[in-house]
Amino acid sequence: MIIADTSIIIMELCSVCSSLSLGLKHERQALGPYDEILSKSKSLGEGRGGCGGCAFFCTILHGSNSWSYRLEKLPGHFVFFGSLRLDVKKTGNTTSTSWSVDDLLFDLCTDIGKPGV
Repeated sequence: MIIADTSIIIMELCSVCSSLSLGLKHERQALGPYDEILSKSKSLGEGRGGCGGCAFFCTILHGSNSWSYRLEKLPGHFVFFGSLRLDVKKTGNTTSTSWSVDDLLFDLCTDIGKPGV
């Protein structure tokens, strides 16, 4: 006898995450201050769960080589999604150098049926 799991998992997204476009590969899209992303990852309001997109981005930052050993320094930084990576900048600094996190690997693709990397 085969029992199928018919449950559907619905991931709630905040307005920022629901408006992101992976098609804008070279355009930087603002995710917001790290503190807000972390807060939205836990709850989107009374009686609501957290944003699945924000939780995903926090997980990437927390596990990254760039930030995992200095998580206490993330508050006060602004996070951008662009060029298929996360860019973290000090709040108010939108032009100079940033710390990029390449752990997303959205640009790593293989054909169906071809062994992965």
